[in-house]
Amino acid sequence: MGNPIKDIKKSIDKCKATADQIKLTLDDVKKDVDGVKKNVDRIKGEAQQKSADLKVAMATIKGAGDNTKEIGNSFMLCLHEVKALFSMKEESTLTTSTSTYSESTGEHQPSLQSSSRY
Repeated sequence: MGNPIKDIKKSIDKCKATADQIKLTLDDVKKDVDGVKKNVDRIKGEAQQKSADLKVAMATIKGAGDNTKEIGNSFMLCLHEVKALFSMKEESTLTTSTSTYSESTGEHQPSLQSSSRY
C-alpha cells in the first residue's frame, strides 16, 4: 500500500487541476455568451432599423398610391372636360352647318359654317 497522505494529496491536486480546467472552460463559455449577446444586440438594432426603413418605404408606397389616385382623378376630370368641350363643339358645328330656309324670300341662306382653305 501506498502512503495515504500522499494519495489524498494527489487526489486534491487532480481536483485542483480539474477545477482550473473547468474555470478556463467557463471563462471561454462566458466570452462566447458575451459575443452572442453582442450579436443579438447588433441584429436587434439592425432589425429595428430595417423595421423603421420598412415603415418609411410603406408610407412612401402609400403616398405614391395616393398621388397616383389623385393624378388619375385629375386626369378623369380633364377627360370629362375635354369630352364636354367636344360635345359643345359638335353641337355648335351641327347648328351652324345646316342651311336655313328663309320664309320671307323662299331662298336657302348660305351656311353659317366658315370654311377656311389654305
